[in-house]
Amino acid sequence: MDRELARNQLRRILLSAEFVRAQRMSRFLSHVVEKSLLSDLDSLKERQIGISVFDRPEDWDPKLDNIVRSEARRLRAKLEAYAAANDPEERVRITIPKGSYIATFDVRNIPEPAIGRGPHDSPVLPQRTYIGRFRDARLWALGLALAVTFTACVGVLAAAHDYAVSANDRHRYGATWSIAPFAVDSGRQFSPDISPDGRLIAYVAVDADNGSSNSSDIIVRPATGGSATDLIHNGHYNLHPAWSPSGDRLAYLQKLDTESRLIISGRDGRSQRQVSSIHDATSEWTSSGPLADCQKLSWSRDGRSIYLTSQVADLPDYGIVSVSTADGRQHAVTMPPGVDQDCYARISPDGRTLAFARFISHGVSDIYVVSPEGGTPKRLTYVNSEIRGLDWSADGESIIYAVRDLNRSELRVLNVSTGSFGVLPLNSAWASDPVFSPASQSLAFVEQEDRWTIWRARLDHGHIEDAKPFLTTSGQNHSPSVSPDGKTVAFVSDRSGAPEIWFASPDGSQLRQMTHFGGPWLGTIRWSPDSSRIIFDARPGGHATIFMMAAEDSAPAPILQGDFECRRPSWSRRGDYIYYDSTSHGRSQLWTRSLPDAQSTVIGPSGSQDAQESKDGKDVFFLVQNPGSSSSLWKSSTAPGSKASPLSISPTPVLDWTVANDTLLYTQQHRDSFNLVSYDPRSRRSVVLGVMPQDLSPGTPSLAASPDGKWIFYAVVTHVRSDISLATAPR
Repeated sequence: MDRELARNQLRRILLSAEFVRAQRMSRFLSHVVEKSLLSDLDSLKERQIGISVFDRPEDWDPKLDNIVRSEARRLRAKLEAYAAANDPEERVRITIPKGSYIATFDVRNIPEPAIGRGPHDSPVLPQRTYIGRFRDARLWALGLALAVTFTACVGVLAAAHDYAVSANDRHRYGATWSIAPFAVDSGRQFSPDISPDGRLIAYVAVDADNGSSNSSDIIVRPATGGSATDLIHNGHYNLHPAWSPSGDRLAYLQKLDTESRLIISGRDGRSQRQVSSIHDATSEWTSSGPLADCQKLSWSRDGRSIYLTSQVADLPDYGIVSVSTADGRQHAVTMPPGVDQDCYARISPDGRTLAFARFISHGVSDIYVVSPEGGTPKRLTYVNSEIRGLDWSADGESIIYAVRDLNRSELRVLNVSTGSFGVLPLNSAWASDPVFSPASQSLAFVEQEDRWTIWRARLDHGHIEDAKPFLTTSGQNHSPSVSPDGKTVAFVSDRSGAPEIWFASPDGSQLRQMTHFGGPWLGTIRWSPDSSRIIFDARPGGHATIFMMAAEDSAPAPILQGDFECRRPSWSRRGDYIYYDSTSHGRSQLWTRSLPDAQSTVIGPSGSQDAQESKDGKDVFFLVQNPGSSSSLWKSSTAPGSKASPLSISPTPVLDWTVANDTLLYTQQHRDSFNLVSYDPRSRRSVVLGVMPQDLSPGTPSLAASPDGKWIFYAVVTHVRSDISLATAPR
């Protein structure tokens, strides 16, 4: 069974009228579906379901308590009611036959939509396959230009019936590739590009393991191994190397504070010249890191242009731009709507098509193609997940791309004509940024893994003391939020396989999962003044939607959603309305929403976002993002008609700030560490409380204070692995 297809159907069911307010039923169904997809039969036994879903103790005896059996009957009835009331043309029907707790998935043959439907339609998802069950051998034989031996292997398999590939199958067919580490030096290595003759690989190296070094170099090394040459080393951030079609030149970006310079150098690193300046602000919507970002340089086949991501003219859009290598003139190829961002530009082998990923929200993107001259892009995928790099096959019939699927990232191959795709079994859980070389029949890719941990520290007489991990686990944990009564810490963790909201006591005990969205991203958790409810943003349908949920035994209900972003909510001190930012009018803008009458009102300037009220409810603080510059904090009275004014404070990371009693707390990068700063709005004075030596997690509001102001919670990057591997097809 196609897991992605099944999980998409599960998300639809959980948001339906039958399930959206039934927290226990949603939890039960999510558990059954997920464990069935993983063939985890032990977790589908009655006793284990009682413990995992219904919080029964370890010594629970199902013979004395029939809760699982009785709730299973209710669950089957709800599934039948859903099937009767909803779209009869859904491709997947989920049922739980009597006599077991194993979910079955009935996949029906319904015509797929034409490629190029609108970005907000809900199309049938394309068929997913693995190498071990590919029906179209031509996709692999021509698409990847593999050798005769591998093509014959796939051809035999193409005649077989469709089946779910086991771990042994994955290992066996993955063994046809020769996979070896290429760049695994200390620090981080990323953004590889293979020279046209397949002999050299250029990539970026950062000395600091956490990526917070003040510079990065461009390294060139033979594809067969051997000594590396530090080609570009000048104390700046030198990023995104790209070989010219003839292989005699190398383009790269030199990142400065307010802009990036597009530079072309000779093959030996000499004869450098600046071609143009661009604005490629770091994206908060990818997990590729603050340096790798979602950028990629791609030369036209005649060498006259370079395609990359940049701010389009003076607009807030970040689209694909072509830059003339002769005179630096820029031409907008794509102009994404609203605050969407187009990333990872790649020109096809014949030079007639440009492929790219369009991000519509944090961790939500799909692949599009367009003419290099511009026009209306055509959408190829409907994964609504984080694309992490892409490249073309040798013949231009396929696109190799990396995509984050739950808490792993895998490489897939997409047939551009049919929309079907397969998974490359490369035995890597964190693959990104693939680059394919027709000359050497090799695939370079980055293996990147980031672990984020929430820490807790005590504020003692204005200083940071006793900092230690709040909870230890692998994966990503972020967005802590402390309830006003001080009894509960809410946070986001992917420890269950996908980002979900979890609750714990302030000492880390009584850990419990509260949501079951199944991805892709959620955050900005804020408590109501009475600690009875939380609001947050999540993306089960693509764009950010604001949900509200009772703190005890309740399912999240959407309260603000649309074909645009509704995100970063917070409560008024009275609890009768909420703040949020929306892109319904283009750029992000701050709104309020009255809960009694559901009326929304614009209150902030263009670029405003992420508001929090002061403790007395008299003032509201918020961020304002201006195109081409950093975000800064502003202040306004909550009285109607009040005028806002800037505070000259720019947190880094931008979302790490919070209201704490009578002051604002925020973080600010200082060299290779971060300072925790307290700002008094009355005296307008800032005081550094201490140093936070770890790298803070980007793109998340991950600084929170306890109600008494004695403790802070924050998310840090505790582990980073970013190495380059090389996979070679057999000859």
